[in-house]
Amino acid sequence: MTLSTSLALSAAALFTILSIQKRAGARVSGLFAGLPLTTAPCALIVFADQGALIAAQTLSGAMVASSAACFGLMTFAFLRAYVGRIMGSFITMAVFAAVCALALLAAGESIHLRTGVACALFAVALGMSRLLPLPHIVGTLRGCPIAITFPLALGAVSLAAVLCRALPATWGGVLAAAPILGLAAILVNHFNFGYDAVAHAAKGYVTGVASKLVFCAVLMYGLVFGLGLWLAFAIALGLAGLAAATLNVMQTKLALPAAQISLKSHAFAKT
Repeated sequence: MTLSTSLALSAAALFTILSIQKRAGARVSGLFAGLPLTTAPCALIVFADQGALIAAQTLSGAMVASSAACFGLMTFAFLRAYVGRIMGSFITMAVFAAVCALALLAAGESIHLRTGVACALFAVALGMSRLLPLPHIVGTLRGCPIAITFPLALGAVSLAAVLCRALPATWGGVLAAAPILGLAAILVNHFNFGYDAVAHAAKGYVTGVASKLVFCAVLMYGLVFGLGLWLAFAIALGLAGLAAATLNVMQTKLALPAAQISLKSHAFAKT
C-alpha cells in the first residue's frame, strides 16, 4: 500500500466519521476528538511502509502523547472560567509539550515503560475529570464543523506519516496524538456556548482517550507478538469501543452535581 493510497483511504474514513460527529453534541464532539482518528491511520501507514516494530514504536509514542494531551486539556477545563481561548490554547499546548517530553525522557525507548507511564498519566487526568462538575445545559450543543476538523485531522495524519520517514517513529506517533482535534472541539464550544460547555467536551475527550490507549496498546502488542495486522486491528477496535462505552457510562452515572445553566446566558462568551 503506497503512502498516497493510505492517505486517500484515511481521508475518506476521517470525513465520514467527522461528518457524523458534526451532528452530535459537545460531549460526543470531545469523545470523537479523543478517539484514534489520526493515530490509527498513521500506524497503518507506518506499518505498510516500515514494518511492525517501527509501527509499535509509533503507537507507544502516541500513547504517551495522548495521555499528556488529556492532562493538558483537563488543565484548560479547570481554568476555563479564568482564561480566554488564546491563553487556554497556549496553556494546553505548553502543558502537553512539557509533560510529553518529560514522560518520553523518563520512559526511554521501552514500549513497556511507555505504556506504564501513559497509563499513570491518564489515571491522573481521569481523576481530574472526576473532580470537574458536569453542568446541566439547556439547549442543543453541536459538534465541531467539518470545515475545521477535517483539514486538521488529515493534516496531522499526513505530516505524521511523512515525518516518520525522516525522524524516529516515536515523533510521528506524538504528532498524530497531539491534541489538535481535542483543542478544536473545546475552542468551538467555548466560543459558541461559553466556558461551561467546555466541561462537556473535556469529559468526552477523556472517554475518547481511554479508548485510544486501549486501541494503541492492543494493536502494539499484537504487532510485537506477531498476531497479524488485521486481526490485531479488529481486536483493538472492539476493545477500544468497549472501553469507551464503559467509561462513558461511569462518567455519566457518577458525575458531580451542578446547577442547571442556560445556554443563552453564556452564548458567545467574551472571555
